[in-house]
Amino acid sequence: MERRAPTHVPAAASPPRRAPHRRRRPNRVRWMIAANALAALLVVICVPGLAAVFHFTPLSAAQLVSAGAIGLSLVLWSALLGLAQRLRR
Repeated sequence: MERRAPTHVPAAASPPRRAPHRRRRPNRVRWMIAANALAALLVVICVPGLAAVFHFTPLSAAQLVSAGAIGLSLVLWSALLGLAQRLRR
């Protein structure tokens, strides 16, 4: 029987890349996806015909403030968790 050489490359042959190294580089695709999703959501909310298709209704001022406060608190919480992880190292 003829013996063949392996056709795959072992994973250990590639150089290691750690997560902190990858986080230092800006991820433009992720920001583009987020910006496009936000733009699409704004169009669907602001165009009355599309809002009716998706059964969206305008938010009150209190609901807008509440949503903004929740979003801001989540961003701050994420930043605090990141800071805590960096301080532990």
